[in-house]
Amino acid sequence: SVKTTFKEKLNEKAVDNPKNAVFNPEDFKMRYRTLVSRILEINPDCCFLWITNNDSAMRHGRGRRARYTPNKNGERVRQAMLELAEEYNGAVIDVFSLMGGLGSADKWIKAGFMQRDHIHFTRDGYQVIGHIIYNAIAEDYVKYYKDDM
Repeated sequence: SVKTTFKEKLNEKAVDNPKNAVFNPEDFKMRYRTLVSRILEINPDCCFLWITNNDSAMRHGRGRRARYTPNKNGERVRQAMLELAEEYNGAVIDVFSLMGGLGSADKWIKAGFMQRDHIHFTRDGYQVIGHIIYNAIAEDYVKYYKDDM
């Protein structure tokens, strides 16, 4: 069977208008439903793995005077993805929660795992997330394999 992974980037694509950061969860889910339905038309047996967004912050101002505030849309995007995963009986890796939830980007920056833009991970950060995802899949595979014996 084919497996499909969905990972949402929480940036301009996750909000209707980046200037005022309006996020509509129903529009967001409808876009994914359209994508999922197209995939299921081709392969009705497809399994889905949903990887939630990471925590991030919104920048206010430029240069040294720039300040960052936690992007509250992050929780809403995460919730919408959890609802979609349940709707399609998909597996979920909740990166948002693994990071520590809303406002955790600062801790990841201090640890050297996230860039100062409060959106993207550093190389080490991507490796940490990659290891978490790999280990989660490997652990579930082992459970599946043992259950099958």
